[in-house]
Amino acid sequence: ISHDPAGLTDDQIAVLSVLQTDVPTLTDDAALLTDLPAAVFLGADGAVLACENGHTYFAAAPRVTPCSAVGAGDSMLAGFLLANLRACSPEEALGLAVAFGTAAVGTEGTEPPPRDKIKALLPEIFTEKLS
Repeated sequence: ISHDPAGLTDDQIAVLSVLQTDVPTLTDDAALLTDLPAAVFLGADGAVLACENGHTYFAAAPRVTPCSAVGAGDSMLAGFLLANLRACSPEEALGLAVAFGTAAVGTEGTEPPPRDKIKALLPEIFTEKLS
């Protein structure tokens, strides 16, 4: 997982700039819903995580050739839950969730994403603490 924004697309930079100005709203909205972390998946742009402590994180998804979007959201959730079971930091959890979802998009049909594909994507994922 990287903290260097150099590999972001123009769309991801635009999403990040909007998120940086709207973080208090996102965090407040998430706090109204639950006292647990709330993740918002942004498709090809990545995901945002609002934590119960008020911190918010963004992870940009690396670009892959899409094969199927079937199960991408479920895969992201599985990656996030696995990271939480492993007591990962919020940034690591969000990065792993994005890796699982992105790997699913790059996988044919309804097969779960292969472990080697997930591991290969991890170094390509940009994460940033927004608040």
